[in-house]
Amino acid sequence: MEQTSIEIRQFDPLIASDETLEKYIDFQEIIRKERSPEDPPIPRDLIRKELRNPHPHYAQIRFTAWDGDKVIGAGDLGWMKEGAPGYDKNKHIGSINVRVLTDYRGQGVGMKILSHVLKATSKNPVITTIFGDSWHEPGRKFCEKLGGKVSQEGAENRLYLKDVKWDMIREWDEEGLQFAKKEGITLQFFEDCPEDIIAEYSRVYQETMNQQPLGEFDGELTITPESRRLDEQRNKERGIKWHTLITREKNGIISGLTEMLYHPSIPEKGFQNLTGVKQEYRGRGLGKLLKAHMLLWFTKEYPQVKVIVTGNDVTNAPMLSINTRMGFKKYVGNTTYIFDLLDLRKQVLG
Repeated sequence: MEQTSIEIRQFDPLIASDETLEKYIDFQEIIRKERSPEDPPIPRDLIRKELRNPHPHYAQIRFTAWDGDKVIGAGDLGWMKEGAPGYDKNKHIGSINVRVLTDYRGQGVGMKILSHVLKATSKNPVITTIFGDSWHEPGRKFCEKLGGKVSQEGAENRLYLKDVKWDMIREWDEEGLQFAKKEGITLQFFEDCPEDIIAEYSRVYQETMNQQPLGEFDGELTITPESRRLDEQRNKERGIKWHTLITREKNGIISGLTEMLYHPSIPEKGFQNLTGVKQEYRGRGLGKLLKAHMLLWFTKEYPQVKVIVTGNDVTNAPMLSINTRMGFKKYVGNTTYIFDLLDLRKQVLG
């Protein structure tokens, strides 16, 4: 394949033709299938909604590589918009992702895409740091060749329900509920966060989320009542069910949380998101109670689910310990790299 036959085009899903959008989705599905070969395709209507309705807090510039009428590569630059929650602490951070189909790797296509993406960084002169990640070896070699420093090692972990030790899960739940009753701790489920606790819940969510290992990330993950309501609305628009379980101490203070997501068009999967316990309330088994109680409820609510998917940093020992005992196993690894933008531009653009 001659590199000169590859054309790089800017791609804006908001104004792209339906035909162009479908070709881009075709490309995404091939890349996703390489990563998760046994998974069924993600429903195209869900992908279209994501592309046509981007998150208002984030800007993104996309490019596609074409060989004739086929998308064979893509790259994008993203950053937080001014006015978004946490902007002041995160405005210097950008993200870059480059993907190329297997048959076109090693021919300079990725570098050609990256050069266009890096030129686009001039549209936001406050960015100084770039993060990018890879789940396969060619991508890691690409990042390392460009001087990327490993920021974080993570993994997608999966729990196949046929392998769960349900007696242990029920024991965790029963023991945890007994402890909770003794201590006056209550459990509370919700989808939309109740208005009377949303300010406190947002603070607890932000605190526990930022307690996770974040590698070289020097920004801050920020949650506000307004951003919570926005995410609730966006999930509803996509048909996603977002379930949260919290623990509240005798005095009413929120001490821990766990959340899971479900989409009817992906019936065999559940998605485990954040589980966290505030620092001062750790060491009492609340994490085990939250995870066990949610899993028992979720699998009863959605009996068609066969696997639970989650992500973890490899250094997050407390959560990895709980997940391993539950039966979660590594499905695919992910390495996040950090780059100095000026150095990266010099290497690629000269």
